[in-house]
Amino acid sequence: MTASAQFQWSKVQIQVDPQGQGVRSVYQIVEKNIKVLLGDGRNTSLYYDIWCTDVSIAEILNDQTLDTAVRVSDVMIEGIWVIPDAHLQRMIDAGLEIDNLPRPLRGEDLWVWMPEFSGEFSVRSAVSLIRKKYPNMDGASLIWRKEIHPVLAAHNWKFMCGACATSDLIKGRFKIQLAKKCCLCDTDEETLDHVLFNCSFAARARNWISGVFGINANSNLIISYKAAKGSPMVRDLWLLAKLVLKSELWAVRNKRFFEQKKPNWSIFYKRVLKIIQDYSVRLHGHMNNSDEDVVILDYFRVRHRSIKQLHPIECFWQPPNEDEILLCCDGAQELYGVIIGLEWATRWGIRKACIRSDSYSVVEALRNSNLPWFARQIWLAIVGNYEAVRFVHTYREANFVADNMAKKGCLLDNGVGIHYEGRPIF
Repeated sequence: MTASAQFQWSKVQIQVDPQGQGVRSVYQIVEKNIKVLLGDGRNTSLYYDIWCTDVSIAEILNDQTLDTAVRVSDVMIEGIWVIPDAHLQRMIDAGLEIDNLPRPLRGEDLWVWMPEFSGEFSVRSAVSLIRKKYPNMDGASLIWRKEIHPVLAAHNWKFMCGACATSDLIKGRFKIQLAKKCCLCDTDEETLDHVLFNCSFAARARNWISGVFGINANSNLIISYKAAKGSPMVRDLWLLAKLVLKSELWAVRNKRFFEQKKPNWSIFYKRVLKIIQDYSVRLHGHMNNSDEDVVILDYFRVRHRSIKQLHPIECFWQPPNEDEILLCCDGAQELYGVIIGLEWATRWGIRKACIRSDSYSVVEALRNSNLPWFARQIWLAIVGNYEAVRFVHTYREANFVADNMAKKGCLLDNGVGIHYEGRPIF
């Protein structure tokens, strides 16, 4: 590895064994996630560096006896591939398409970190590669939002993980006999789902909150949150009320279990209202200018928030200059669409282009050539065929043709593309 590919090793702390196997394994991970964007090819090994596919030629052939001194520059002359027969056969054996080899960039070779679109090394992506991964918990992103107090989030995280000492879990783990009945209703066996959702006391609390918001409650937090309609403020308040309700139900259960205090609905009702009001200071969403929002906020004594004002923006369509070709793009693959469009335009001898997109981030990325590492080589090669490429941001309402075609493209199967020479029939 050359000086151009030095990464921030000091920021990654790894526990290693005395034989150094941990360092070796991490080095292998790093090596497999570095790719070379070819320049002059002088610092890139033909067989052992990753420069054409996602793995090296030596790894594809499973042959570690190949000459380490051979560089990519040995099979190029002034950016043109001139491959000797000895190397050509090995490249063909590795499955490389000789006619579709990468187009070299100008200047020196560039090392990129493949896990990041920017190509720059980050500790976050490195840790993500080496850490032990666990499945995502449904609803975890909701309870750890900044609008939710950390204490309340921690309580609900325990509920989500099932880390609560209910009678059924204690009996199963320690093999001891405990009272089977729920502390709140004294009828059914105590489980976490029963205490938070199915108990008669919990059902009364759930029906109360659901009635205030006019929403049918669901034990699934994601489904319940998506059922909330209205302003961002009301949706966040509904989420907050659901989390507070579960936290307080568990608190009432503990008082009954450890202190023998019977649940009192009046005290529970007032405490839930007070906690929701206290935690609501973290809510910063806009409210709608409607009676429904005002009634709900006043019920919980929550301070009214600002109303989002809608301001009309003038948008219009402008034709390209006389010597330009206009490329309009929209959809999830706008960058890919622009590249394909410019490739087609070169066949017609076009040397000036105007690209119109309703994505401001795409326009800025193209304008500054700040592209994902895997698109840089082909982008720079295509742009080099043009005298000028102009980028214009527009709104979707004025980009209606591309918007219409993008919607039709979403219905196509994977790998299927349709192009029209002339005006489409729709």
